Amino acid sequence: MKLSTFTKILLLTTLTSVVLPLSVYAAPAISSISGTVTHGSAVTITGSSFGTKTTAAPSLWDTVDNNYSLSDGASIPTGGSYPWGGQQGTTYDTSDAQRTSHSTAMYKSTDGHVDSHTVSPTGQLYVSWWLKMSANPIPPDGNHSSKFIRAGNSAHQQDPNVETFSWTQQQSYIYDGNYLADDWLNNGQTDWAITPNQWNFLEVWFDNTAKTYTIKVDGNTKVNASSWAGGNFNFDYVWLIGFDAGGNAPPTLTLWTDDIYIDNTFSRVMIGDASTYASSTHFEMQPPTAWSSSSITVSLNQGSFADGSTAYVYVIDANGNVSAGNPITFGGTFSTSGTSGTNPKPSPPTLAN
Repeated sequence: MKLSTFTKILLLTTLTSVVLPLSVYAAPAISSISGTVTHGSAVTITGSSFGTKTTAAPSLWDTVDNNYSLSDGASIPTGGSYPWGGQQGTTYDTSDAQRTSHSTAMYKSTDGHVDSHTVSPTGQLYVSWWLKMSANPIPPDGNHSSKFIRAGNSAHQQDPNVETFSWTQQQSYIYDGNYLADDWLNNGQTDWAITPNQWNFLEVWFDNTAKTYTIKVDGNTKVNASSWAGGNFNFDYVWLIGFDAGGNAPPTLTLWTDDIYIDNTFSRVMIGDASTYASSTHFEMQPPTAWSSSSITVSLNQGSFADGSTAYVYVIDANGNVSAGNPITFGGTFSTSGTSGTNPKPSPPTLAN
């Protein structure tokens, strides 16, 4: 049957109207930044396609010194108005060298951790934190199973056999009576590149719709979108962060933890040390205080960036799309150069069993 020109145009218009909204998602774009480039100042980022964030502030922003008034060496209190429901062997440390000049305290423990934080409502789960360890977490035999973080579903808190995620010194996995995901160190790695006696930035995020999780260390992807397909549950509960020694002959480690960020969405603002998100290896979280599709206000967190240094502002939306980097100089002025980009999606690594 021969179609008329009018019919062809009508069909093309109909198909376009159906397909385009499903396939085109604009990445966030920064048009301007205003405020003072100093630690703790209010900075407003304007632009487009930032998406929505129902509650602007993260579920938890724990710089340690912002939640307690304790003496050096005091045991961390839990429950009530404190950020953690429990802890093991963790103290308030003000005497050791701090991660940044803006910090006055951090968590310190020997094979210890802080425990129990639930996000609500359940959507996604994003967690980042800074960790320093006194030795390599992998001894020569490597046969222990010690956790940097354990997460789960709040309906089954602290049950290792039900809906649990563990990131250990040698693997990451999701377990629910069976291993729904089980990713071992690979490609000749001997560890997660968590360098002893050096601060490392750790990230893990869970997409509860796609049923995937991703792990990064200092901006480098270690596990990419590993699937727990078949697991009909969401992650909304951080069981512990630190070092939970277990298994056969785990090492004894002193560890320090700082600047823990937890939220129920991937939407966030970060500054990085490179002009592209993919090439950045030093990130600092920027806790938002207001968020709309065209304007975000953050409390500027300089972190360990030095005065006079340049960093790049990135806005990430709930779908993982990231803006182009917008340069700022601490103690200097803002720049608005750059165009939007997309959060790189590296290919999944080949896993060794």
